Amino acid sequence: MQSFGEGRERMDESGSGVIGTYRAVRFTARPVDALLTDVELLIVGMPAAPDPADDITARLDTALQRTLVQLREGGLFLGQFGETLVLDRLPPPFLACSLLAIGMGELAKLDPRGMGVLGEMAMRSALKLGSCDVGYMVKLPLSDQSPELIARVAREVMAGMLRAIDDHPAIMRCAILEWVVDDHDVPAGIAREAMRQELADWTN
Repeated sequence: MQSFGEGRERMDESGSGVIGTYRAVRFTARPVDALLTDVELLIVGMPAAPDPADDITARLDTALQRTLVQLREGGLFLGQFGETLVLDRLPPPFLACSLLAIGMGELAKLDPRGMGVLGEMAMRSALKLGSCDVGYMVKLPLSDQSPELIARVAREVMAGMLRAIDDHPAIMRCAILEWVVDDHDVPAGIAREAMRQELADWTN
C-alpha cells in the first residue's frame, strides 16, 4: 500500500492533454473510447430519460446486450441524479475491467454546478473502489457551445474531483491514480485550460 501522495511523479506538462497532478491523482484529457480504452474503471453518465443523441450509452448497451435498458425497464437503475451502478467483469469487446454508471437526472435541469457534484461523486467512488486508472466520460450535452459555458462546466467538474481527493483517507492502493477525462466532441483547448486554472487556483 502507498500513502496518498507518495511516489508522485511529474509528467511532461508540455503535452497538450496534460492537466496536472494533485496529491496522487494525475489528470490528463484526451478522447476516450467507451469500448477500447484499457482502464480499470470506466465512468459514464446515464440520464433519467433515454437521450437519442447519446451514442455513448447506446454503444455501451449494445456491447452489454441491453443490460442498461433492462435495468431501467425493471426499475433497478433509472438514471436519477446521483444514482450509481457498478458492473464488473465486462465482456469483450470491453477493455475496461469495470463500469461505473452515474445517474445524471433530467438533462434539461442539469447545470455546471450539478456536473461538479457528479464529478465529485465519480472521484469518491473511484477512490473507494481502489482504481488505479480511470476513464471519465460523464459529459453535459452542450447545445450552447459558448466558451464561457464550456469553461464553467470544466472548472466545476475539476473542483468537485479535487474536493473528493481532499476528503479521501491517506492510504490508497496505487502510487499514482491516472485519471483521463474524455474530451471528444468538446472544444478541448477551452476545457483543458479551464481545468488547469481550477487546479492552479485550488493549490494556491
